[in-house]
Amino acid sequence: MVRSDTKHYVQAHPSVIQYAKVKLVEVQWDRIINKDSKGELKPHHHAFVQGGTESRYAIAEARLTSPGNVDVSLSAGLSGLRVLKTTNSAFEGFRKDQFTILPEVHDRLLATAVSAEWEYAHPNATSAEAAQVRGILIDVFAGPADTGVPSPAVQWTLFKMGEAVLDRCPFVKKIHIYMPNIHNLPVNLKPFGLKNTHPHGEIFLPTDEPHGIIEATLTRTPSSRL
Repeated sequence: MVRSDTKHYVQAHPSVIQYAKVKLVEVQWDRIINKDSKGELKPHHHAFVQGGTESRYAIAEARLTSPGNVDVSLSAGLSGLRVLKTTNSAFEGFRKDQFTILPEVHDRLLATAVSAEWEYAHPNATSAEAAQVRGILIDVFAGPADTGVPSPAVQWTLFKMGEAVLDRCPFVKKIHIYMPNIHNLPVNLKPFGLKNTHPHGEIFLPTDEPHGIIEATLTRTPSSRL
């Protein structure tokens, strides 16, 4: 493909183009492997994670509270965790006014780059606990491997991801999640005599801008004292 594309430019426009260089970049997308509705580990039907983009970190803070006493708090996080669902995502029924230009969509690609930071309830957290939080975020985003889970909005999915972390990880006090929308637009293939088939298209162009800035902080409710 890259060879024929490169030849096309110099052959179709020889009066203005005598040299062309085309570079195609392949990005690694791996199917998320998680449990299906029967509890068996399987490759996911329509959810993926992109390799090589994620970074993880830990933050420790020490505060001298009194002579000889040090209070230590520990947080951890991740950024650049790119995930994608090819179906089971919608955005419709939202509030509109005279300036709304975004159309409602019953089914779409849902792609985002997850950044999350959480505060531990104790200062002795382990890498296994951090891995557990990451696994929950991915698992709730994707849903069961065989069926997935409907997402009526990125905001809803983000909330469910954070809620699940607090429900399943008693060692987490609060979590902040940032999930910008990475829109994927169907490519117009008519100039090539091709149809971008399927009602939702098969070839998409990811765009960085514009995008919605979607983030939330979920905090565990302190236990009441009698």
